[in-house]
Amino acid sequence: TIFHQLSVPRTFPPLTTPHTLHTHSTHQSIPMTQKTQSPFGSWKSPISPQLITQSSISFVEAKSYNNNLYFIEMRPSEKGRYVLRRFNAAETDRSIDDVKATNGVNVRGRVHEYGSDAWLVLEKQLPVKGLRNADQEQVLYSDFETQSLYLNERLIEDGTKTERRYANGVEDAVNDSFIYVCEDHSVVSKGEAKEPKNSIVQWKYDAEKDTFSLTTIAEGHDFYSSPALSSDGQRIAFVAWNHPQMPWDSTVLYEYNRSTGETTKIAGDGEESIMFPTYSPDDTLYFISDRSDGYWNIHRAGQDQQVECIFQKKAEFTSPAWRFGFVTFAFLDKDTLFCVHGSDQGAQLIKYDIPNRKATNQNAPFLSMSFLQLSQDKSKLFFIGGHPTEPTAVAEYNISTGEFHKIRVECEVDIDKSYYSVPQSLTFPSGDGVAYGYFYAPTNPEFEGPDGEKPIVLLKVHGGPTSAASTNFNLKYQFWTSRGIAVFDVNTAGSTGFGRDFRRKLYKNWGVYDIQDCKNAVKFLGQQGLANPKAAVIDGGSAGGYTTLACLAFTDAFAAGCSLYGVADLELLAAHTHKFESRYLDKLIGEYPKEKDIYIKRSPIHSIDSIKAPLLLLQGDEDKIVPPEQAEVMYNTMKEKGSVVALKMFKGEQHGFRGSEAQIQSLEMELYFFSKVLGFQPADNCTQVAIENL
Repeated sequence: TIFHQLSVPRTFPPLTTPHTLHTHSTHQSIPMTQKTQSPFGSWKSPISPQLITQSSISFVEAKSYNNNLYFIEMRPSEKGRYVLRRFNAAETDRSIDDVKATNGVNVRGRVHEYGSDAWLVLEKQLPVKGLRNADQEQVLYSDFETQSLYLNERLIEDGTKTERRYANGVEDAVNDSFIYVCEDHSVVSKGEAKEPKNSIVQWKYDAEKDTFSLTTIAEGHDFYSSPALSSDGQRIAFVAWNHPQMPWDSTVLYEYNRSTGETTKIAGDGEESIMFPTYSPDDTLYFISDRSDGYWNIHRAGQDQQVECIFQKKAEFTSPAWRFGFVTFAFLDKDTLFCVHGSDQGAQLIKYDIPNRKATNQNAPFLSMSFLQLSQDKSKLFFIGGHPTEPTAVAEYNISTGEFHKIRVECEVDIDKSYYSVPQSLTFPSGDGVAYGYFYAPTNPEFEGPDGEKPIVLLKVHGGPTSAASTNFNLKYQFWTSRGIAVFDVNTAGSTGFGRDFRRKLYKNWGVYDIQDCKNAVKFLGQQGLANPKAAVIDGGSAGGYTTLACLAFTDAFAAGCSLYGVADLELLAAHTHKFESRYLDKLIGEYPKEKDIYIKRSPIHSIDSIKAPLLLLQGDEDKIVPPEQAEVMYNTMKEKGSVVALKMFKGEQHGFRGSEAQIQSLEMELYFFSKVLGFQPADNCTQVAIENL
């Protein structure tokens, strides 16, 4: 989702909910009584880890087909399975069902290892023989276990397990084919290459033979994404880039002409980040680029291939392309589009008149919106929307009436809103500039802290590091604040949402500026009287876990820390991570092994003796991005030297905890750990973790 600063908390209009989902509390408001004074961290809260996981799902992506909306729902209760669901948008129906064609399947790919956009609902059904449930819809999808590509139950490729992975599919109804990004791992297993081969491919159906055949449309670059198709099926636009670039650094936009067989470069100058090409209804090619003032704005290519910015604004119209299929603009007609961009009041939904360059704010009651999808009849706009005090929702906007409706929410909770902390946007001085963050004050209608004391604060560091903090409703943050622990979700140097210069500020400085910003964040909170700087703790996952470990190794700003699948050894990450991120560190740190000394200097695993604060390590034993051995080395070394340390290795978990058991235990263990090292008594009976040398 697009995440931007929230400068002033606002009151938002209520949303109508056509389904019986608990988007608001059914409890009566808790009467105003004198609060009980209790130490920070010890407040009793109804927001339990079990409630968070049992009532929660996550929306991963959404697409509209034939006026209905399809979306992926990630269910922790089913070990993180990605479930494809359908919202029947007709006013006489409006039901939500699991798509029968993918019953029981984990609809998740593994291109770039992040598993996005692995499904495609066909608008034109093919006369494929013997398909069950074909009367409802035909769905192309990847099965996570095998990575095989299926059309309903029909296997597209020979064999039951393939070494090819697919994502970002586009239907070519004119030619009875499908265009995909393909990541071929067979070249590695055969010894033909050291890393997988990426390309744009086509699967074509032959009705006479009832077979599918595979051909390559584009190859030669290290990476490809975002194939888009003109209405006549003759032109295919796509984005490509090479090591050591990432898609937010430098990409090239190409267009392949089926009639001539030629591929033409449309845009990309070596410094330009281009993403998400789309053809308008009159087949003009539009895309997002940061060539205009360093912000991701909407551009188009004319018939003479001259590129112009059609909506220039010092605001971001998208987020970094960690995932495939992310969409933030959609065409109502050839002259009108809907788009989302950031502002100091959060993301704004805009109806944009292209010829007249006129933007009309639709006043959406959300602070983040993504996966914009117009219904086929252009009467509704679907999207995934977020808000600080309302659960993230799959939502629709009725274009004619201007009404917004929630279709389904991520969590069904019956908690009075007086327990919810509303984020406050803060800008604080750091180094030669500023950094940003969202501060969540301790909030509980029944408790307050002791007179004269300032709260414990948990500093949250987002992953990426090319990513951003979010103001979306987050029960895990409310878990802490309702117990009397403040949360500060920081946007350190390198974060997105603030333009290219701030994003690139981390180049060569990962492990320097982010640590500086975290240290200065604690100092700022103390100066402002918002928190006790001597009771500041820190956590983060993945890249945020690296910053957490680095803050403990290279500063004395924190009383304790928790690393969730965090990077401890930068050398090991550079040498053994997956292809997509294998050269990411070239920009963030330096070329490896040429600048090996910097990698060693900034790796927490080589500075364990400098870590004085207690450390909790939470790790999945099947993590392919950050090897679990890193956590084990950190734990064993700290244990042997007498430092306070704990480790929990979650069986069957990968990079990010998807199962409900791991999510529950990780929250409880972190609370238990901080309570022991900071000396407060939680009101909860937490899952304990063995703490060494306490």
